[in-house]
Amino acid sequence: MGLFDKVKDAIVEHKDEVEQGIEKAEVLAKDKLPDNMDSKVGMAADKAEEAVHKLT
Repeated sequence: MGLFDKVKDAIVEHKDEVEQGIEKAEVLAKDKLPDNMDSKVGMAADKAEEAVHKLT
């Protein structure tokens, strides 16, 4: 079992926690960065959530 398989299994096992972490990171980034970056932060969070869904 390679590293990618281990990471994938961990993400699948803890999908809810990973999604919560992505949401928390998005909120934190939006708070810390200028308002004109909000759309880019939102797009990055959406891409991360899509990646999680593709793995599961």
